[in-house]
Amino acid sequence: MWALTSMVALGGIIWSAVRALLKFVLTAAIGWLLARKGLLDSQGTRTLSQCVINVFIPALMFSKVVEGVDQDKLVQVGILALTSVLYMLMGLLFGLIVRLCTRVPRCWQNGVLATGAFSNWGDLPLVLIGTIAAVPPFDGTSDQALGLAYVSIFIFLQSTVVFVFGGTWLVSSDFDRSQADLDKPVRGLVDRVRDFTSSKDETSVRVGESLGRVRSNSMSSVQLEPVVSGVINPADQFSSLQRADVLPSRPPLSSDRSLSLRLRAAIRPAVERLIAPPSAAIIVGFVVAIVPQIKALFVSVPSQHLPNGPDGKPPLDFLLDIANFIGGASVPTSLLILGYSLSRLSLRHPPAITSAALMCLLKMFVGPVVAVAWMQFVALHTGWIAESDRILRLSLVLPAACPTATTMLYLTQVFSTDERELELQCVSFFLVLQYAVIGLTMTITVSYTLHLIA
Repeated sequence: MWALTSMVALGGIIWSAVRALLKFVLTAAIGWLLARKGLLDSQGTRTLSQCVINVFIPALMFSKVVEGVDQDKLVQVGILALTSVLYMLMGLLFGLIVRLCTRVPRCWQNGVLATGAFSNWGDLPLVLIGTIAAVPPFDGTSDQALGLAYVSIFIFLQSTVVFVFGGTWLVSSDFDRSQADLDKPVRGLVDRVRDFTSSKDETSVRVGESLGRVRSNSMSSVQLEPVVSGVINPADQFSSLQRADVLPSRPPLSSDRSLSLRLRAAIRPAVERLIAPPSAAIIVGFVVAIVPQIKALFVSVPSQHLPNGPDGKPPLDFLLDIANFIGGASVPTSLLILGYSLSRLSLRHPPAITSAALMCLLKMFVGPVVAVAWMQFVALHTGWIAESDRILRLSLVLPAACPTATTMLYLTQVFSTDERELELQCVSFFLVLQYAVIGLTMTITVSYTLHLIA
């Protein structure tokens, strides 16, 4: 009897994971089909993307943050922020491992780091959280709002790193490489080990020859000459300083003005991106959520007593209702765009197959294992979060099981040229391979996580 009950419970857990994933896959498949039928084209997806970025996502993030977060959740927010940074660093490490161990194309040495560091923390976690949190063992609507608010922290921090703190450089820098650099042979792990071994043997030979010369009676063999190869030559350093000293000095005012202009030129774009609709909506949402007097205008707060509207609800509840209504279009629209993007991928001759396979193994198999271990450590051994906080524990795991962000595909398209298509092919193949296994890996990850927290 107990075994039968356990099997039924396990079957329910697996079905919850499959049900959430089916919603993701089938909606994206509709976008793929619309693209194949010519009903969804590049102009249409561009317009939809603008709507998602500037209207749908900001409305969804604002409403869920206001509904799900309060002053008592600041510790959880800090843990999620720390986790998002750790996952991006873990992905960056995965990219370094792939670059060191496989023959990544010379023209895509930094792009592979970006595909490891930045994941699809947008539509995929939103779909999964929104579906899974609606059924037991979760608390329905309240856990849905809280889970989506938690996911918004990952979205906000990754977007900030990519668009404010220069994460796009990892993509754009590959297109700044000189032709001489691109013509250098690509080195894999086997090549590096072979080079290291051969250089070690050559060093041993050179040391032996040097010792033999020292033992000889010839004084010329022990005469030392200044070594300048591979280090800074003091003479060159001194001469460069002299040249700097004789350069005409600029008036202090002009220098200050130049410095202020440079700072303004560097800071202004970052501030503009930070106040873009998605980031601004999350920031404003958190401000409203943690200030009880303001939050009471939107949702009921037990400690605050404000006059309600004619419908008996808080005065600005209708704004939250409108935001929820508009934000509901964000996830299905994003998935339609994803399906369109996948339909446009052309991979007749897949490049960097070994690199893509290793990245897929690291991101889709190793990453979730690390995430589950991190979640268990935080929940059971640190005292930072309650063991019974199921939605937080699930939110700590899901982002690590997501494939590379499709944003990397869009950014590569922006910087690529007609003569440089290999980078775009690499990103496309990495995405295709990871999305090909997501049905298996995400089902296992979600099922095992639900088994642990149920």
